[in-house]
Amino acid sequence: MNQYASSRPQGAKWLAACLAAPVLTLVILLISMAATEIYPFGDHAFAARDGVFQYAGFFGWFNQVLNGNDNLFYSFNKGLGGGTFALFAYYLSSPLMLLAKFIAPHDMATFFSFLMPAKLCLASFSFAIYITKRLDTRSPFIALLGSAYALTAWSFADGQNLMWIEGLIMLPLVALGAWRISTGNRPFMLMFSAALAILFNWYTAYMVCLFSIPYFFCELAANTSKGKRLRATAQYGGSMILAVLMGMIILLPVALSQLQSDSVEGGSWFFSAVASSGAPLSFSDYLKSMLHVTRDFSGAGNSIYLPLWLDVLAIAAFASRMPKRLKIGLAALAALLVVSFLFKPLDMVWTGFVRSDSYNPRYSFLLGFLACTCATWTLKSLLYTTNHQVGKAPSHSPNSNERARTVAPINRTAAIAICAVSVALISIGSAHIAIRNLSAQGTHGFASTSVSGFKQYMQRYEETISNLKQCDQGTYRVGNATSNSAGSFVPLPLNLETSGPAASAITTPENMALGYSTPAHYSSTGSGPLKQLLGNLGYCTLPGTRGVTSYHDPVLPTDSVLGIRYIIDTQQPPATQDTGISIELPEPYSKEATIYQSPSALPLGFAVSNTLADVSWTSDPFTNQQLWISSLVGKDLSQLYVEADVSQPTQANQSTCEFVITATSDGPLYLWVSQAPKPVSVSVDGAFTQFTGNYEFDSNIISLGDHVAGDKVTIALSSSEGLTASECRIVANSLNTDVATNAIASLSSSPLTITSAGNGKLAGTISVSHDQNLLITLPAENGWTAWVDGEEVALNTFTGLIALPLSAGDHAIELSYQTPGLKTGAILTAMGFAGAAVWLIVSIYRGHRSTAPLQPTHTSSSTTREK
Repeated sequence: MNQYASSRPQGAKWLAACLAAPVLTLVILLISMAATEIYPFGDHAFAARDGVFQYAGFFGWFNQVLNGNDNLFYSFNKGLGGGTFALFAYYLSSPLMLLAKFIAPHDMATFFSFLMPAKLCLASFSFAIYITKRLDTRSPFIALLGSAYALTAWSFADGQNLMWIEGLIMLPLVALGAWRISTGNRPFMLMFSAALAILFNWYTAYMVCLFSIPYFFCELAANTSKGKRLRATAQYGGSMILAVLMGMIILLPVALSQLQSDSVEGGSWFFSAVASSGAPLSFSDYLKSMLHVTRDFSGAGNSIYLPLWLDVLAIAAFASRMPKRLKIGLAALAALLVVSFLFKPLDMVWTGFVRSDSYNPRYSFLLGFLACTCATWTLKSLLYTTNHQVGKAPSHSPNSNERARTVAPINRTAAIAICAVSVALISIGSAHIAIRNLSAQGTHGFASTSVSGFKQYMQRYEETISNLKQCDQGTYRVGNATSNSAGSFVPLPLNLETSGPAASAITTPENMALGYSTPAHYSSTGSGPLKQLLGNLGYCTLPGTRGVTSYHDPVLPTDSVLGIRYIIDTQQPPATQDTGISIELPEPYSKEATIYQSPSALPLGFAVSNTLADVSWTSDPFTNQQLWISSLVGKDLSQLYVEADVSQPTQANQSTCEFVITATSDGPLYLWVSQAPKPVSVSVDGAFTQFTGNYEFDSNIISLGDHVAGDKVTIALSSSEGLTASECRIVANSLNTDVATNAIASLSSSPLTITSAGNGKLAGTISVSHDQNLLITLPAENGWTAWVDGEEVALNTFTGLIALPLSAGDHAIELSYQTPGLKTGAILTAMGFAGAAVWLIVSIYRGHRSTAPLQPTHTSSSTTREK
């Protein structure tokens, strides 16, 4: 066999060589954290962007799960309610996340400062294992390259999504397993490392496993004779099949969830990919990204940049003693990755045909792996060569010669000097990457976060929600119209000069950590049908991209139908009562909010019309609300809203246009910005209210308070990029409170009395005077089973919510949720482990037979191969 690889490093020296890598990585990280005042050296968190907007809340929710306060498979606190196993599988399945049990939700900002360094150290350790095994070396540069691999720019740009770092950790082990098969060794390294990669984070595991296919064939061509390639390929294929089977307890439920949430592109993925606004990079941006540590090109940081000296060493590998076929294969694989960075259809192949709107290219850590691997070949070639044929197999392989390690045919002092300079330059480059990224400012920067601000915010809300639950132990929803944890985590001032999404405008999931239900939810596992409903009703952007839902302002009729019994606001919304429970909001809000009760809020379930008519949604949320509630009550409610007069826009200045709204009816007045060319700030009578048009988060109906006919309200829309009056349009309507009150009273006449709710189960009783439907305002996800009076019934849906047909009389209702695909996935996983066990037993048995003592009649000697 033609391979440049080796005899296994043994014992304490091998372990010490591998452990040096995480030690160096930790030292560089600690120095970088101290230099940038990252906790515990300062008040900044080792978190940015989605770590702020999503993960801190999810970690808090997982703490609740691990301590028995919520359910792993279904949570009534995920938006309006929803299955949570896919959320766990994507964000939380790393074994390190079990430590969240011991971290209070309000301390999750500090948890990042342990979790990120721990994961990056593990990544450096796994790469050190890879190069010591693959290249048979215990040289000092192991620590260098291990830390360089863990501290590429990807680790800080895309590694902000710290669940993706599992892919960075497992990639070297999967690659090592692929190499072992190509050299005739047993397949279990690949089999189990690929399976664990799937179990720890299925998303990056997909990229790693996909990468392992061309990487295996590169190693196969370099290391295996033609006659043995078919057997090695069969072993690789069988190993990967078993690995996928072992991961099915994660993969199958996630796949079913993704299909239901409409996040996977259908048959037209190629054309939608070409038209996608989330194209990875232009060629010029790619070149710039290779040369500069910048946060401008991919929207979340530069994930491509590698230290210049690492690039030099990687390129020099193609002049080293690396086997020729391996050079060709690795060069082709690197070229494939670069082309994928630039061509969206190929990019989507690497991301599992799921749109990637940010953090592009998400799989650039694969290129970093190739660069570090090639750099290792270069450094090894500078120091060592063989005295006979390069690439001879180890002495314990058949037909091989013992390799003798000698000084390379260059001056020894020069070789050591080059390696020493490389160590210094790459270590400095790694530290430079860490410091530049950790010192990044702005909405998405590490250095803009505040550990103490997040803790103060969460502690105050914990106390407030606890007080509310003591007063009302029922089942209800809360709308938070004041703030969210992002504003305290990244305390940016909310002013007219702020450009881009303001921190307080983005939905954050602290409600899951604090244990209350709300319409708002932001994750990659959101419900597409729920987004359709809430988007059409005016709570967030109109339907289109992901299941991101928001709640910014109270809207009386739909809030009541959706069971929003309490509203947290800094001013009293129409038709609500003061509960006397208040919260002093910390910086940057610095004002008091109060919890108000809405007496008109309906319970979680109630009887509606027996003939639910389909709703033909329009582009006007006020019309959509009228159509939706009309269908529920079974009669026309065309007078639910009365249109207000809106003046023609006037140009106040180059960046601001103004409208004057005149109420034509008494009652709550609402505003809808129906057209704006870019994110704009909205001011009401000269006071800034909110931004609108920021991606998917804040294009909502805005409450203007109670007004009487003839009242005038001035609306100003502003953009720092300039704005003309002809580009903007608004719609305003007054709520007809008589029509709304009668409709809600009709729906509340037959409520579902909840007797128990929790752990994916709901039970209650209801009495109806005639045949009707029971509407339960929970998303109608696959996995629900319903019983009426003990008999299982078909579960219907209405605009994405659960509907059950009922006959006249008293009824007992039960619903139970089971994660779709979980049981089948568990069976397939068991089959995968059983198959792996059988393969292992057979392999051991054959190994014992091949090493059995020779018969006395045999005079020839034989050697055995490592299996």
